[in-house]
Amino acid sequence: MGILVAFGGFFVTSTTAWCYGVSVEVATFFAAWSICSSFQRLFQAGQLAEISLPRYLKEKEESGLSYAIDRYSLLTNWVTIASIILSGVLALIAPSLAELLLPGFDQTQTNKAVELFRALMPVIPAIVYGGFLQSLGNAEKQYGRFELWLFFGQLAAAISVLILHNSLGVWALVWSAWLTQLVVLIGRLFYLNKVGSRPSLCLWIKGYSPRQLFSELGLTSTYVGVTQLYLLSLNAALTFLPPGLFAVFKYAELLFDRTSSLVLRPVSTVFFTDISLEASRGKSGLPKLITNTLAHFADYWGLYFCFIGACATPLISLAWGNSKFDWANICLTSEFLTVLAGVSLFRAIGLVFRKYTIAVGSAHWQYTGYILVQLIMALITVPIVKTFGFWGGASLLCINILMFGLSDLLVAMTTEIKPITLIPYRVFIKTFLISLLTIITAKALSDMVYAQTLIPLGNHRIADTIALIAGGGVVLIMLEVGGRAIGLGGIKVLFKKS
Repeated sequence: MGILVAFGGFFVTSTTAWCYGVSVEVATFFAAWSICSSFQRLFQAGQLAEISLPRYLKEKEESGLSYAIDRYSLLTNWVTIASIILSGVLALIAPSLAELLLPGFDQTQTNKAVELFRALMPVIPAIVYGGFLQSLGNAEKQYGRFELWLFFGQLAAAISVLILHNSLGVWALVWSAWLTQLVVLIGRLFYLNKVGSRPSLCLWIKGYSPRQLFSELGLTSTYVGVTQLYLLSLNAALTFLPPGLFAVFKYAELLFDRTSSLVLRPVSTVFFTDISLEASRGKSGLPKLITNTLAHFADYWGLYFCFIGACATPLISLAWGNSKFDWANICLTSEFLTVLAGVSLFRAIGLVFRKYTIAVGSAHWQYTGYILVQLIMALITVPIVKTFGFWGGASLLCINILMFGLSDLLVAMTTEIKPITLIPYRVFIKTFLISLLTIITAKALSDMVYAQTLIPLGNHRIADTIALIAGGGVVLIMLEVGGRAIGLGGIKVLFKKS
């Protein structure tokens, strides 16, 4: 399912790139969508659902399923109502927001961004509600079924863009965003109803009021606030880049978000449910569970990093390459994506310790660390992007991942375990070395294909296909032969372990 979702995300991004390229129009949409996404995070659906999952499992065991669902629904419904109200307010003040948050755009772009932003506002409550449904489904171990509906939503969105982009222009992207969330919500509600865990319409429980509920959100609210300050600062700084570079940055960022799920979601989603259950029953099995999960992450990350590094350029060229998306932009996108894929290992390590500390009740220190990280990021964003341009913005994403990983590790050190001793260093080092050697070999072979030093090629599609096959072949061979040579086992063992 993870592979399907990653493919769906790549298909959506590829369709957008193929239909719109790096035009001013698509750069304006990305700017509007970035602002929309930033304000969607203000509702803390991810953080609240994450904190609520261990509580839901505990209440389910102690008080029964019905009470646990009502408590969870109380949180879900009030946050969704708040998102609807605030979305309406944001739509009203959209012109002022655009002037403030898109300083590098001219008046025509700003006006268009306002229109797109207002049209995207109804998507916010759907994303917020869907996030709570996802967490509830994870608690009930409905992992694959939920992922399948996300894939269906992505597929519907991509097809709608292909069909409608000529007639609707950039508005086809707005419709695709609506369509994705509609399909996801229908599918998730269907499966939760099927397993008897569908959220209720509860807005009040005797002895527990919404006022109590929202009083618990102090730290997460501060964290979300400073995170949005950083993200909005980054988005504002990027508007000073040429529209083409702005679009390339967003394409690479989208590809990373949608493909890194192959590394992060299959392990982290199951791990969080398992460690929450383990923590509710006792803590003796936590160290072994953490070490095994980190080893699984190394397996997934090695495969992901190798394929991105070896195959991103020919794959993007094959899918996107046309007059709207030239070779220079293809190379820049793949280089940025490869850097993010490499740094994602630290994101994975941090994610494990974050899930652990939240499961054992250390969320307070977790979010305190995150607040400090995002405050630092917000302060350095604008000067770095203005000084170093595109790669300045790229470095900020990498720095952010590294600082979050360090914060997660430091907070885990305040608990009963010793996180430094639980990291399987030998596995990580061996996986990194074989991955680096694989990427260098594959890139050298691809460069020879594009330089036509092996065989003369008259069509770039043929060159892309040969380079893609060559890169993929090198990855498989190196992981099989090199993996066995350094004691990690071949591909069959790697997949069996994962």
